[in-house]
Amino acid sequence: MPAAKDISFSIDYDKDLNAEQRQAVMAPMQPVLVLAGAGSGKTRALVYRLARMIELGLSPSQIRLLTFTNRAAKSMLERASALCGAIGKDVIGGTFHSVALKDLQRFAEKLDYTPQFTVIGRDDVKDLINLIKAQRKDPDELDRLPSADILLEMISLSINTLTPIDKVIMSRHPRFYELCEEIGAVAREFFERKRAMNVMDFDDLLVNWYTLLKEHEDVAVQLQSEIKAVLVDEYQDTNNLQCEIVKCLAQGSNNITVVGDDAQSIYGFRGASVQNILNFEKMYPNTMTVPLLTNYRSTPQIVELANASRKWANEGFKKELLALKIDGAAPAAVACRDVNMQASFVAQRIVELSNEGVLLDEIAVLYRAHHHAMELQLELMRRQIPFVVRSGLRFFEQAHIKDVIAHIKYAYNPKDEISFRRAARLHEGIGPLIAEKLWQVMSQRGDLASVNIGSRARIGVTQFLAVMDSIARAKSGHVGQLVLAVMREFYERYAMHNFTNGQQRCDDIKQLATYAASFTSAEKFLSELMLLSDFGVEEIPASGESEKIRKVTLSSVHQAKGLEWSQVFVVWLCEGRFPSELALRESNGLEEERRLFYVAATRAKDALHLVHPNVARHNDWRQIMLRRSRFIDEITSHAENWVVEEEIKNDQQFAHI
Repeated sequence: MPAAKDISFSIDYDKDLNAEQRQAVMAPMQPVLVLAGAGSGKTRALVYRLARMIELGLSPSQIRLLTFTNRAAKSMLERASALCGAIGKDVIGGTFHSVALKDLQRFAEKLDYTPQFTVIGRDDVKDLINLIKAQRKDPDELDRLPSADILLEMISLSINTLTPIDKVIMSRHPRFYELCEEIGAVAREFFERKRAMNVMDFDDLLVNWYTLLKEHEDVAVQLQSEIKAVLVDEYQDTNNLQCEIVKCLAQGSNNITVVGDDAQSIYGFRGASVQNILNFEKMYPNTMTVPLLTNYRSTPQIVELANASRKWANEGFKKELLALKIDGAAPAAVACRDVNMQASFVAQRIVELSNEGVLLDEIAVLYRAHHHAMELQLELMRRQIPFVVRSGLRFFEQAHIKDVIAHIKYAYNPKDEISFRRAARLHEGIGPLIAEKLWQVMSQRGDLASVNIGSRARIGVTQFLAVMDSIARAKSGHVGQLVLAVMREFYERYAMHNFTNGQQRCDDIKQLATYAASFTSAEKFLSELMLLSDFGVEEIPASGESEKIRKVTLSSVHQAKGLEWSQVFVVWLCEGRFPSELALRESNGLEEERRLFYVAATRAKDALHLVHPNVARHNDWRQIMLRRSRFIDEITSHAENWVVEEEIKNDQQFAHI
C-alpha cells in the first residue's frame, strides 16, 4: 500500500474523532486491541478504521468485518459507505455465521457437502433431535433423555467452547451425567444425519468453517492470501471457537483490529470467554493497545461510581473512564422496607419524573433475574403506567406461570375446561385426544379407570391426579402452598427436564408462591390475577407524538447491554439476588456479576438509583433480613443514602424519601 503521506484523504479524521479514537483509527496495519470503555464511541472508531483502510488502498473484498448482529454489521457498513462512498458496502461483513456461510458455499465439497446445502432453523433442528430420540432402540431411554432444547444446548455449548460434551453435562446439567454415553450417541447421529441430508444448522456453520481453516491447508492458504484485514466488534463476547476462527483468518496478514471492553463481558452462560480479550496481547505479539476512556454518555457522578466498582475487580485491564458531560445528581442507594415498598418507590418516582418532564421511554428499570420485576409489574399496572418488558413476556404471561396457575384454577373450579386441558396436557402421554376423553369422564364425575388409554398415558393421568390431590391437601394452608404443591409434585422435574433455563423458571414459580402467600384465599388470588391480566392501561401519546406511545422499559441487565436511558433504576440489589446466589457458587462467578453491575450502572445518562429491600419472605414464609449487595457497599462514597418511608392516602401506599 502507498504511504499515508502520499494519499489525499477525503475524510477529516482530525475533525471527526477525538485524540483516543484517532490513535485507534491511525494505528499501523498490525494487531490492534481497542479497549473501549462504556459510552466511549467504540463503533465510531471501528467504522473510521475500516474507512481508513479503504482510503489507504485495501479493496473492500479483502476486509472481513465480524459482528454479533446483522443490525450492527448493516449499520457499520452504511456508515462506512457514508464516509468513503458506495464501495464501503462491498466489505465482506456480517455476523460470524453469515460470513462463514459465504466461505462454506465456496468450499462445501471439501467437507462432503454439495454447494447447494441448506441451513435449517431451530424448529427443524428440534424436529430432527426428537426424531432421533424416538428411533432409539430402548423405549425407556426416550423418557430419560432430556428435551430437545436441553440436548441442543449441550451440543451447542460443547461446540462453541471446544469442550467435550461430558464435561459440559457435568458443569451445566449434572442431573443427566449418568446418560453421557446415550447423549453422546444422539449427538453423533445428529451430525451424521445432517451431513447425509446436506444441511447445516447455525453451529455447523462455525464448526465447519473452523474445520476448513484448520484441516484443509489449501483452503486456509487461499483464504488467508485473500484477506488483508480482519475487524471484530464486541470481542469480549467471543467464545473459544470464534476466537480460534479469528486467529486462522488473520494468520496471513497479521492485520487484526478488535474492539471490546473486558468490563462488559457478561455472557459466560452462553459460552463467551473474557479470557479471549484479556489474553489478546499474548495471542498476538506486537499488539498495539489503544484505550478509549472518554465517556460521552453519563454524568461525572455516574462515571465515578462505575470506576469505583471496577477497582474491586480481581481481573481485567486497569482503566478509568473520564466523563465529558457536566455535573449531575449524585447516584442514590435507596433502602426500602420490603419488596412491595421497593415497587411502590420506583413507581412513585417514575410518576414524579414524568411530571417533571422526563419522557417515559427515557426511564428504565433493570434487574438481575426476570422474576425480580414481578411486584413492580403489578404496581405499574395498578397505577396505569405503561411499560414494555425487553427481557421477555410480562411475568404472568409466561408459559410456566400459566402452567402452574392452570392447575390451581382447575382445582378451584372443576368446570374450568380450558385450565383442565392446559394442565392435563403437560403430563406424560396426554395429548389432545386423551385430554378430550378425560374431560368427558371427569366433567361427569365418572370413573377414570373406565377410560380406554394406553400405558404411557395412564402414567400421565396418575401423575396429574397426584398433583391435584396434593393441591387439595395444601388448601388448608395459605395460598402460596398451592403454588409450591404443583412445583414439588410435578413442575420442578418437568421444568428441569424440558427447559434450558429450568432453574430460572423454578425461581419464578417460587416468587409467585411468595406473592400468593399474601392472599387469604385462592379465590382472592385468582381474582387478582384475572383483573391484572385484563387490566387496560390507557396509553396516551406524548404531546406532538400521535403515533409513538411512550413506555417505561423493564429489562434484565443482559438484555440492556448496548442501550442507554436518562434515568435508570437497578432493583433487588441484595446479596444472593444481585450478585446471584448461583453465580457466587461458580468459579469466577463473582467477577462476572461485578461486570454485570458495571453494565447496569453505565446504562444511565443523567440519574442512577440503586434500590434494595431490607426484608423479604423466605421459601418457608418467614420474613428474613436481607443484606444489601456488596456492589453498593463498594461504592458508598459515590452515592447518597436514601431511606424510603411509607405513607397511606385513600387506602393507597405511597413511598417517600
